[in-house]
Amino acid sequence: MRFFKVCLLFGFLLFLAACGGNDSDLRVARVGGGFWPYPGFGGNLTGAQVGDPGFYIYQSLFVNIRGTDEIIPMLAVSAEHTANTTIVHLRDDVYWNDGVKFTAQDIWTYYYLMNFESSLTFHLLDFVVLDDYSFELILSDPVPSELARQIMITGDWNAVTPYHIFGEFAHRAYEILQSVPLATGDATPGTFGRDLENPDFGLQRSQLRRNVNDYKGVSLDRPIGTGPFMVYRVTNSEMILTQNPYFYDRESLQYDRIHMINVSDFSSLLASNGLDSFVGTLPLDMTRSILDQSGQMVVYLIQETRTVGVLFNHSRDHFSDVQFRQALNFVLDRRNIREVGNYWAVETMFADTGILPSSVERYVSPEVIAKMTVYNTDHARASAMLEELGWTRQGNNWVDPSGNVPSFVIAANAGWGSQGINIAVEVARQLTAFGMPTEAIAVDATVVLESMRDGQFDMLVDFMNQTWNITDPMINLTSSFNTVAENSSLDGNMFNLRDWNGNEIIYVGEHFTTTSARNLVNRLRFIESEEDRQELVDRIVWSLNEFAMAASLFQSVMAIWENAETQEGLPMEHLITPTNRIMPLPQNAQEFRDIAVLNREFAHHGLRFIEGNIRPRVENPEE
Repeated sequence: MRFFKVCLLFGFLLFLAACGGNDSDLRVARVGGGFWPYPGFGGNLTGAQVGDPGFYIYQSLFVNIRGTDEIIPMLAVSAEHTANTTIVHLRDDVYWNDGVKFTAQDIWTYYYLMNFESSLTFHLLDFVVLDDYSFELILSDPVPSELARQIMITGDWNAVTPYHIFGEFAHRAYEILQSVPLATGDATPGTFGRDLENPDFGLQRSQLRRNVNDYKGVSLDRPIGTGPFMVYRVTNSEMILTQNPYFYDRESLQYDRIHMINVSDFSSLLASNGLDSFVGTLPLDMTRSILDQSGQMVVYLIQETRTVGVLFNHSRDHFSDVQFRQALNFVLDRRNIREVGNYWAVETMFADTGILPSSVERYVSPEVIAKMTVYNTDHARASAMLEELGWTRQGNNWVDPSGNVPSFVIAANAGWGSQGINIAVEVARQLTAFGMPTEAIAVDATVVLESMRDGQFDMLVDFMNQTWNITDPMINLTSSFNTVAENSSLDGNMFNLRDWNGNEIIYVGEHFTTTSARNLVNRLRFIESEEDRQELVDRIVWSLNEFAMAASLFQSVMAIWENAETQEGLPMEHLITPTNRIMPLPQNAQEFRDIAVLNREFAHHGLRFIEGNIRPRVENPEE
């Protein structure tokens, strides 16, 4: 610990030197929004607990640009995969911002200390440090595919727990795990293949949790990371980050500081050009007004990696019938719903594919897409489908086969504010006009999902197809299907899927065979053959769309505000004037990438600043 304090003192002296000079001479990026813990910016400043500044302070082995599935080496140089091992080689020029060298032991610390929080550790038997700049992962059976391994490694923020600070807790976790035997037979393996689900080892589980709590009790004066920036000053409304003097590619940085500003309403700052960058989607009329006042701000639009849809409660009357759910999909006018929910969003034409609508053409074969049902608004088709089920029309309403006029309730998460309830109200209006009386209600965010699962209402406006990093089906399908199924009161283990030929979809693996929908999507990560994986994805996506577990409405679009007066190198600068500064959605992969990098949540670890394409045009007014 004495060594740690000396390192901190030495690093802090260098830090002060790096921050010296006249503030007016510094190149400052003024960034709006974000969260950080305050008052009391202290305590265990690692990982997500640092808040949005962590996007610039920390790095990981690889980084993914969300929505592109591009994986870029960051602290790693390469990854080599064999049948049951993966060897990762690291850069040899990386230092933590307190001046201590970054090595493979730091990554070892992360995976043993945070073993319950990484999906990768549930596929590991061991983590072996080969030397300072390489380590080997020993995989357990069934072994994930090479692509799955790369995706799981990329998804972790695995350089947030320095060994020289937290190593003792990682060693403790290692020793506890070694006291638990490997899972055998039908036992479900826990992290590092250990038999942690066995009640006989409850003590070790408790010890591991206590160890994490002890680690979280360590207080730091500032976050210790390897990223391009580090904390200089913090209040409840602003965070000043300055260059990390040890950053391995410091010469590429076009900015000396990042000034993060957090206020309740950013409208005046945007209108007065008081920001260089801000992520936030506003109504069209407000957006236009702010742009006209500023004269310099530009709005970039980009599709988010999630859709908004209507979840059907399969435990409620009628909603367990697939043809009834299909009919409701044909009732909805998605354009009107999109206009009240997210003006710039992109309407969907499928019910539920389990993957992002924008990913369908990338990951589903063209011949299969051609077979998929397109759910355009078609009241005549919806009526015919209901009549086939025994429904009849009496006056303005539909009567079910039991002779009743059912009325439905659609809920919205009150935490969404006006967006959620506006969508629910419009869906209710459309269903009522079609002859199915529906009431829209707002439900408190803390109980809305539990209430849905308990069967308290028939439908719920919620996110679907959501992924926080990779959009590949092996990730997107798994997370999306499991979440939507659970929130729809549907047990994915209790039903099977059929393809366009009526054949039950079966997964035959080396270790077991399955037909359950949940197991099918979960098995994708173990299929090494691209051809076999593609065939299974095609059949699952087609089947989910026919199953109509939910009604996808639109893929959300977010707005990114950039200041064209203070910055140069912005994407598609030639279109700023012709579009009157509301830029169109990206039309190709390169445009999407260029815009995605603007958003720290799409391109983590300060990639925007590391790549250096966005540069200060003039000195920014600052302090």
